[in-house]
Amino acid sequence: MVREIVVGGDELGMSAHAGDPGVQAQAGPGEIRPADGEGRPEALQRHPALSHLFGQKKLLDRLQRLADGCAAAGRPMPPILLVGPSGGGKTEVARAVSGLLGVESRYLNSNKSVSLTGLLDMLAGMQPLDVAIFDEVDKLRNDCQVAMLSILENRPVNRPPQTGRHREPERAVDLPPLSFVATTTRPGKMLCDLLNRFMVLEVEPYGSGDLAAMCLRVAESEGKVLEQDGAELLSGSCFGVPREVRKRTQELCITCEKQMMTRADVVAFLHERGIHHEGWTALHYKLLGLIKGGASKARIYSQAGLDPVLVESYEAQLVKAGLIEIQPAHGRVLTANGRITLMLLKRLFR
Repeated sequence: MVREIVVGGDELGMSAHAGDPGVQAQAGPGEIRPADGEGRPEALQRHPALSHLFGQKKLLDRLQRLADGCAAAGRPMPPILLVGPSGGGKTEVARAVSGLLGVESRYLNSNKSVSLTGLLDMLAGMQPLDVAIFDEVDKLRNDCQVAMLSILENRPVNRPPQTGRHREPERAVDLPPLSFVATTTRPGKMLCDLLNRFMVLEVEPYGSGDLAAMCLRVAESEGKVLEQDGAELLSGSCFGVPREVRKRTQELCITCEKQMMTRADVVAFLHERGIHHEGWTALHYKLLGLIKGGASKARIYSQAGLDPVLVESYEAQLVKAGLIEIQPAHGRVLTANGRITLMLLKRLFR
């Protein structure tokens, strides 16, 4: 049985369903497309450890093949870095690796409070071939990242000397062979040398069908039934972020008294919270208005009334939807679609 030991913090994971079958590629000019079963990798049967995850077919298949090969050889996985936007399910995928290998895992919520001594003590206490999960590895202190360079290359690492009542000199730490899986939303914030030690795998965007199925699964876990068209509407208001899908569906299930929830219930739920069916809120409207007026970055942050990190998150949604552009010379600029959307939102939020 796989047992997970949590060290530090936690992140809301995105439980889900098995991914959709892959799409067969079309042969280009002058190419001969192989017949079924020829010249293509054999289709994998999804491992039970992955059965609760939605989408991510290519990523999960690649992880499963790596795990199968490493488990057969009795060796740890190569260091893996999962890259993707916040709330995209990176941590849930990372935790599934220990299930693929049939070993235990330890989770470290990487942040500035993690000392090098604490990091080494955690790793030294693990069993050979276990999985060490570093969530948001870019937030590790520089001395921890430098030590990780040696650890990933199987070079000796020294434990810092301890001062005070119980003084201990600097000494080498004997670490077992481990599998390392890290996650990050900002790989550029990592030390370049450390980034180069990882096999970088990007988390794929989730399809609308996967997100709607996630709504249905969450509603079922809450003891409710959500109609398919209601699930599609609700998931469509979450900008493709699984974490938001889960939170919004849970809130709907808690606040709705009906056992069977329809599209009309979802419409009423979104309306009460001031959310457009495409996910736009009053804050998006305010940001679009400020950008149209040529406001500076400092003014946008001050007048939005939110922490700058949250403002950047909302701006990223506007950029992804093609409503604004960030130009080097002019800063944030509304696109043609942005001006149209601003007029539509004006009727709702003015």
